[in-house]
Amino acid sequence: MASVLATAPALAVQPNSPYGVVAFIPSPNRFDAMREANIVWGRYDFSWRSIESAGKGSYNWAVQDYAVAQANARGLKIYASLGYTPAWASASGNANSPPANLQDWYDYVYACVSRYKGSIKHWEIWNEPNLSQFWAGTRAQYIELLKVGADAAHAADPDCMVLGPELSSAGPASTWMTEVLTQAGNKIDIISFHQYDGRDTPSGRLSAMDAMHNTIVNLGYGNKPIWITESGFRSDATGMTEQKQGEYLTAMLAGVASRPWVKKFFWYQIWEGGAGTEKWGLLREDESRKPSWQAYHDYTAAHPAPEMISVNLSTTDITDGLRRVEVADGHTTADTRAGRRCRRNSDPAGGDYYIYFDVNDSFAFEGGRPVVIIDVDYYDLGTGTLTLQYDSIDGGAYKVAGSVTLGNKDTWKQATFYIDDAYFGNRQNNGADFRVSAGEGVSFYLDVVQVSAARVIPEPGLLPMLLPAAMIAASGRQARQRTGGWSCGSAEVR
Repeated sequence: MASVLATAPALAVQPNSPYGVVAFIPSPNRFDAMREANIVWGRYDFSWRSIESAGKGSYNWAVQDYAVAQANARGLKIYASLGYTPAWASASGNANSPPANLQDWYDYVYACVSRYKGSIKHWEIWNEPNLSQFWAGTRAQYIELLKVGADAAHAADPDCMVLGPELSSAGPASTWMTEVLTQAGNKIDIISFHQYDGRDTPSGRLSAMDAMHNTIVNLGYGNKPIWITESGFRSDATGMTEQKQGEYLTAMLAGVASRPWVKKFFWYQIWEGGAGTEKWGLLREDESRKPSWQAYHDYTAAHPAPEMISVNLSTTDITDGLRRVEVADGHTTADTRAGRRCRRNSDPAGGDYYIYFDVNDSFAFEGGRPVVIIDVDYYDLGTGTLTLQYDSIDGGAYKVAGSVTLGNKDTWKQATFYIDDAYFGNRQNNGADFRVSAGEGVSFYLDVVQVSAARVIPEPGLLPMLLPAAMIAASGRQARQRTGGWSCGSAEVR
């Protein structure tokens, strides 16, 4: 199936923005409110029950085509939510029931991802399956659904990212997270969950987020990025006001910014709905803007996405403040994997173990910008350990930042390396500042590599406090797979 709606957006936004909102399918006014507040990411419904309601293979894409066109026109990013079984495919006829035949689910996910792969790269597998109103099946049935959906998405677009398990803190989240990651963690590219409990205060919710993060790390999945894809406060709840809702939103944004493991944060929700609905939104029933919208607007204006440099590796590299360096033990060859132009180490058996990179001195030089985040797009093929070594302040020119394990998944992934002592004094071979390797004799493939600066440099020693000990390698920061994200947070907000 051909991809549609791949036209480049008319307006450019910061591609690594962490700011999101649950949008469902917005009206033009709501899309405009997102754009004007610099809320780049929207979580939209791509409901199976709506799109394929008429029967197997009978798709109605009109609503989703509209949403994609509207988002593209404004330069906004889409996080698409897949779920809810149509009556003809449901074991019981209900939307929250498992599909009677998982092949029907596979076919729907494949069709959806194929259609929109030119515009959408992030796909959610179901919403809050640990709550019975959204998933009436068992935990084991959800895990199978997740596996099948992830396989379908990656088959349709090896460049896409699958998110899950989208658990709600209102249900048995820790138990579910443990089971899902233990049995299907290798199918998930980005871990997502919703945070609502925590004494109904920003500090309480942030502490609860930390507890879930520790669970994830202790399960061995600290190398995965994490998105908080729902959290919010009702302005009509007891003790709340519209003004206080805005204050709480600001506190949540500041608290999340101080947790570098949170890559994106989605407020629930853009619009509070019609008469009689709970007042979660940034916009009122008539789409007028609440103080919470203004608070989001003011925060994003004061805290833009971090400055970033990059290189796109291909036959001819596309450089933007970062360049690949040719070295005797780092020759490279242009290649193509899953439709993406990239480069690989030319002769791994003959000594080409590395790919080297030089950071422009105007961006970072001799310790002038010690806190950076390096993202590496790599093709997960074969076995080995992908490791990044960098020119450091306190560990020499080849300090290990961390590593990720190749799992032979035959798809594109992204690894992130957190560094708080970058020296970048051109002290590696041929004046390079960092290098990537998969080990002696192992071929590896890289595409886009980017370096982001922290928006505010933490106080000395703060970054280790923000990351659990289990995530901090003895020789550097743990590497983590991810897409997009927050920079290291301010020491002023804890």
